[in-house]
This record gives sequence, C-alpha cells and structure tokens, in this order.
Amino acid sequence: MKRRVYIPVFIVLILCISFYFLSKMNHLNDNKKNTTIAFKTDQKNLEIYKNSKWNPFFIKGINLHSAAPGEYPTDSNSSKKQYLQWLNKISKAGFNTIRLSTILPPSFYSALSEFNEENPNHQLYFIQGIWDFSEEQQKDMFLWDKNTNSKLRKSLDKAILAVYGEKGISKYFKSDEVVYKHDTSHYMIAWDLGMNWSPKLVEHTNQSKTITPDLKTITYSNNATPLEKWIASVMNELAEKDLKQGMQHPMTFSNWTTTDPIKHPNEKVFYEDQESINPENIKTVNWKAGYFYSYKVYPFYPDFLNDDKNNTVDTYKEYLDSLRKFHSDAPLIVSEFGVPSSLANSHNGSLNMNHGGQTEQEQWEQNKQMLTDIFNSHFNGAIVTGSLDEWYRTTWNTFPFVNHERTAYWKNVLNSDSNFGLLKRNTTLENKIVINDKKINLDDSYIKPVLKNGNSIDSMYMASDEAYLYLILKTKNNFDINKDQLYIGIDTAQGGTKSVKELGSNTVPYGIDYLLELNKDLNIKVNNQYSPFNKWYGDVLNIYSPKKGNEFVDQYLATQLEMQPPESKVYTPFSYTKTSELEKGDSSIDNHAMWNANNDTIKIRIPWMLLGFSDPSTKEVLSYNLNNKAFKHENIKDLHLFVTLDGKSEDKTIDYTWENWNSLPENNSDQFKNGYHVYKKALNNIVSIH
Repeated sequence: MKRRVYIPVFIVLILCISFYFLSKMNHLNDNKKNTTIAFKTDQKNLEIYKNSKWNPFFIKGINLHSAAPGEYPTDSNSSKKQYLQWLNKISKAGFNTIRLSTILPPSFYSALSEFNEENPNHQLYFIQGIWDFSEEQQKDMFLWDKNTNSKLRKSLDKAILAVYGEKGISKYFKSDEVVYKHDTSHYMIAWDLGMNWSPKLVEHTNQSKTITPDLKTITYSNNATPLEKWIASVMNELAEKDLKQGMQHPMTFSNWTTTDPIKHPNEKVFYEDQESINPENIKTVNWKAGYFYSYKVYPFYPDFLNDDKNNTVDTYKEYLDSLRKFHSDAPLIVSEFGVPSSLANSHNGSLNMNHGGQTEQEQWEQNKQMLTDIFNSHFNGAIVTGSLDEWYRTTWNTFPFVNHERTAYWKNVLNSDSNFGLLKRNTTLENKIVINDKKINLDDSYIKPVLKNGNSIDSMYMASDEAYLYLILKTKNNFDINKDQLYIGIDTAQGGTKSVKELGSNTVPYGIDYLLELNKDLNIKVNNQYSPFNKWYGDVLNIYSPKKGNEFVDQYLATQLEMQPPESKVYTPFSYTKTSELEKGDSSIDNHAMWNANNDTIKIRIPWMLLGFSDPSTKEVLSYNLNNKAFKHENIKDLHLFVTLDGKSEDKTIDYTWENWNSLPENNSDQFKNGYHVYKKALNNIVSIH
C-alpha cells in the first residue's frame, strides 16, 4: 500500500522540478528543425525568451572597443581579467547588450561566459559583427568577386568558431588547435554584417551583371539590387551554418545614413546621397529567429543632419522619425551613435552635438539626449559608441600630422575618434598632477626640478606622460593673471627663430617653434614657418608666409573642407576651430582644463599635438620640411625652454627630456568618465527585460 503512495508522489516531484527548470529556460526549442531560439523578431519588436514566454526586449547597448590603449585591432591581446573588468563596469553602468564590430580574441568570449554564469540576474548579451573593411579598402572592391567572397567565408567560419567555441571547431575545422573554448551562442542576440558601405562600392557592385542566387532561408525581393542580393546570400549562408550548430539567431546588417533608402534634397554633397541600400528588400522565408534593421546614426554626419542654420531644431530626432516612418513594419535599432570628449572638434553637428569639443560631462549629457530621441522615436534599441577610448584611431583633420604606426601608444586629446569611450584609460600622471588651485607636492619622484633660484621666477618643475607635457612654476610673488605676463619659448624641431621679442632683447641659442603666453588666458602659439595647419591649408586660406618666421600665430584644426559645384550642390566655405587657447579649471572635474594659477603656483599641461609631436613615445616631431606636401618627421633628444615673466628673462636654457616607451604601464587603470551617471539614469528609466 505504501509503495502505491510513494510512486505518484515521486512522479509529482519530478514534474515539479522539471517545470521549475523549464520555467527558467532562456530559449525555445523548435522541434521541427531541432534548433534553439533565444531571441527573435516579430512585426514590431525584438523579443527574448524568458520565464517560458516571449518578452519585448529593448537593446541598451554599447559598442565594445576593438583595441585597448597600447594596442591595434590586428594585435589586440587583452586578457580575460581585463575583459572581466570592462564587463563589470559596462553592467554597472546599466547596459544589457554589447555590440562587437569584429571577431575578438578568445579571452573575451571566456570572460563573457564567466561573467554571465556569475551574474544570472544581470547577464550581458551581445551582437556579433563579422565583416568590416575601411572605405579605403572598399575603393576597388567588387562584392561578387571570388577573392572577396573567399575572405568573407573565412570570416564567417571564424565567427562561428568564436561564438560556438569547441562545438564550432568540431564542425568546421580539422585542426587540433582549439583556441575558442566557450560556447556563448545562447547569449548572442544577432549576427551583424556591419561596415560603412562606401557609395563607390555600392555603385560598383550594382553596375555588375544581374546575379540571381537561389536562396532558401534568407532571400530577396524582386526589387533587390545586386548588392542587396549579395547581402541576402551572405545571410543565407550564415543561417545554414547557424542551423548546423543547432541554433537560430536574428540577422541584421549595419546600414548608415550615407546609404539609407531615404532621399535627402538638403544634402550638400552628391556623394552622400548617391547610393542606397534598402533592408526591406531582404526577406526571411523560413527563419523563425527573424531579421531586423540596423543603422549607424551620428548627429554630425552627413551634412543634411546639420541643416538648421539657427541651430534650434533637433534635426537628429527629425531624421530618426523619418527613418522609423520609412521602416514602419519591422524592428529597428541604432547600432552606433554618440559624441566624443576630445579637446577639439572635427565637424559641426545638430544642436552643438559636434564631432568633438565636448567635455566628458557634456559628452554623456548629449548621448543621453540621443538615447531619449531614439527611444521616443519607437526604435527597438540604441547602441552607443563606445566602451573605452581607442587611442589608435585617427580623424581626418588630425590624420596628416601624426605617425599612424604609433598612435596606439599615446593619447591625443585633440583627436575626435579616439575619445568616444564610456571609460578612459588614465595616463600615468593625470591623477597625480591635478590641474587645479590646490597645493602640489613637488618632492614626488615623477616631477623633475629644471630651474631653481631663477631671475624671473623662483623655480620650475616639469613632467610628462602619454598625453601631456606638464609645467609647474613657482613665482617669487603671487601671480596676478590680470596684470602679470608670462612667456615661455619652446624649441622642439630643427629650425625656428632665435629672435623673439616676447623673450627679451637678447637672442636665444635655439630656434623657437612654440610660444606659451599667459595673461588672463593661456595660448600656445606656433612659429608661422612651422605651423602644420598653415602649411597644410595655407594655399586655401592665403595665410602662410615663409618670410614671417619671427611671428607666432594661433593654432587651428579644420572642421569643414571647401566644397563647390560640380562636386557639391552648393558652395560650402572652409571652416576651422581654434585649438591654441587652453581652458582654466580643475582637471579632476573638467577634462578640458589645462591650466590654473593660485598665489605663487602656476600649473600647466600641454597636449603633445599642440607642440608638433607626431609621436611623443619616440620623441618624434614634425619637420619644417615637406615632401610632396606630406610632412617629414624627425626625432629629437630633448626640449629647450626659455622663460620671461613681466619682461624679466631667465639667462639659462631649461632642458627637459624623457625615456621613450613601446608599451603602457600595467597599473594605468580605466575609469568612468565624468557624466556617465547621467546616461546610466536614462538607461534605468527605460523599461526592458534584462
């Protein structure tokens, strides 16, 4: 009799346990195809399977950096420990999704697996980008070319391997060398074929003979262009590889404003509205995971996003609304957006959301505004750029003046594209030598005394790190910024002028290339003969005169090149921004603060680029000479400085040098930028399944 009671109780217990675990499953099995689906799309939403049902999911995303400071993407070697630190910070800031623009090292996937196992209630999901070529690489590319498609297939196989780990190796590779060990496929939202599609590439591909591949899972409409058919064929191949691994993931490709399917009559440049890619021409036939649309939308590019002359209309929001209206029948996300916290700007944007020039606080306030715009325009996700400042990146307006093989090893605070991060890598001294009105310990070993018991000033100290040259001056009396006048001549490259009126009547033994002026404001002026901006753009502005070698002029960076018909619809003048005037403030709360003065102490930090350095890690500067309008470079041994205060000059040359470096100190940490909490609050206000 007892035995008959125990058996039903046991069965009930088993059923209860099974129901509990089924309720906790984060995926749905499609028995017909014997596949698993964790994310899918319907007509309006991106959805996640959680607690035994499908739930709407808003992507609160961030683009993960492809290389940390000190690295290039091709040699990125970040450790699992480092990735875990970044993942913890990303989660702490309120994000639920990471977008990978490319395939990352095995250490990332290992770290993600461990992080999610240890944080089951705050897991981070990811979108896997696969293929990315620069605009330069795309110039002569034809997408149906055998060589191009061979490279692509290798990328697809490597992506499968990276996401599925050992499981992927057993299916696709005969090699015994197992590199990717962790299966992270159940954390992946979607596959993303993402790059900035060059209009030339689109045009070249669409002019090819009609190709009509026979596709069964991801296919195309009758209106599809050859390029859209190519995208469908790649997605179809990827879907087949996904199915072989027993899963289905949603598909997307990252389009951008330049190739959107909307016509923009107010766009000035024909090139920026010449070609289009319409994601609606790609169709899913038998793919339950679905497909969604994805766009990169920055507020400063192209120019049709900045068409309001009074700068009072939110043209960014207007564009989002038009994009949502055009794509009204499918899930839609913004896969890249944001502004950087660089000292300089490289292009103007909507409502002053420029390509640089924002403080860290302003950066994340503006990013918050864009996030709000995206959400209010009924998008299904917003992925901000990016997780960590990427020092290796250059921007068009700094590109001619730096050594591209060394940009990863120093922080160019003027460069827009290397300062997009949520996190910043602290340079060696920025938290030790704080630019403010407080006292500083001048006995620290990293501060070098270079002058004592001077004629014009009492003493002077110098230091340097990956971002700045630091000057600390002690004056004999309290320094009055409204009355006193400080000049410091700086010799860097071979050349310059030895007769500088601001430094007194006597000539100096070295040619002066830069002149620091402090009176109310701080300016770092450059010798007219040496000015990189004047040499590069002097013929356009008619401002460069080699004869005026003893004149010191302001420094600038371009923000807009001159355009005129027939290349553009209307004439657009050349524009530029001043970079030589540096801000006074407290660098602990304002990353743009470069100097301060209080009583008898003056603290200054000068960005390396404002002293003509193309690579401070090897003491490399721009030469006075040009080679077919390309700058030559030369390596120097040290700097020579000359100080004059209120007309009284030092009679000694101040010399300063530092050790070259080929790697960054391991103890340089990554910290949140000021203002990130504003964005975190906005993320938390968006209701979404985590």
